[in-house]
Amino acid sequence: MVAGMTVLVLGGVVTFAQGAWIQAKAWLAQHLLEQAWVDTRSDGAAHKAWPWADHWPVARLRVARAGVDLIVLSGDAGNSLAFAPGHAPRSGLPGDGRTVVLSGHRDTHFRFLRELAPGMPLSLESARGAVDYRVREFLRDDPGPGTVPLIYPTHFDGGYVAWPRHGGRKANALSD
Repeated sequence: MVAGMTVLVLGGVVTFAQGAWIQAKAWLAQHLLEQAWVDTRSDGAAHKAWPWADHWPVARLRVARAGVDLIVLSGDAGNSLAFAPGHAPRSGLPGDGRTVVLSGHRDTHFRFLRELAPGMPLSLESARGAVDYRVREFLRDDPGPGTVPLIYPTHFDGGYVAWPRHGGRKANALSD
């Protein structure tokens, strides 16, 4: 009986310690990323948050109304997205005149996206400076001039594409 209780208590302690370790690493990582971003902003060079990192801060995303202040890392692979949103390497950076592509998990770093509404301001800062954006409505139920079709698996019907599908839960097109 005592041995069984000892094993249960020990198992609980180990489980708690593992969870605490993960939280501690996440907390430390955010502070190291913040410092690397400060260093990047000061001299424009890439600064890794820790020596063995495969990524480095390239931008900071802020959405004040949603309480969002996120460091954006280089790359959009899992090793970057585990810590922060990632920047697609072949896309532009704020202020260079090209399209900027950011990736993030919808249930962690990008969970705030569901709170955005047309007109809300957001800021994306790179080592070159900040660019301010405003959220706009871009999903369209009906396609029209200047829209791009959105095709989902539900649009496939017997080897053909049945598009647009009206009355569904998802939009049929994106406006430019």
